[in-house]
Amino acid sequence: MAAEQCAPLTSKRVIVVPTKSIPQGVSAMLAIDGSNGIENMASDMTAAAQCVHTAQITTASRDSVFDDMIIKKGEHLALLDDSLAASGNELFNVVDKIATALSAFSAEFITIFTGEDTIEAEAEAVAERIGSASPGAEITVIHGGQPVYRYIISAE
Repeated sequence: MAAEQCAPLTSKRVIVVPTKSIPQGVSAMLAIDGSNGIENMASDMTAAAQCVHTAQITTASRDSVFDDMIIKKGEHLALLDDSLAASGNELFNVVDKIATALSAFSAEFITIFTGEDTIEAEAEAVAERIGSASPGAEITVIHGGQPVYRYIISAE
């Protein structure tokens, strides 16, 4: 990790909280409690990050094979915790598959970060579909503005 490589470059004490996705990093940051000692804070941040499952929906930029699945350029594809969970031409079919996969985690909170070109009405429809599959979860939609990923979804 780049953060681990930076630690020896300073005389300050650095503790790196390992995360693999933006939602894990956000969850770790929200777990910061300045009244705890640094060791407890790092432990709390690490525990919070480990409770997060991340889904990402994007569009294939080229034909490829991923996790033994054939993907065509222009198809929507969804990753769940670094594994391909769904792909196809119809966005809402892919959303429904990822919503079903996320429901298995019985998440209490699901946050949907929308990409830079996402239309609000579409994002509301995505949130509704994900919420229908996880009726016990609190659903929040945030305009993330990120490139590449139309949706980044955090389930915790």
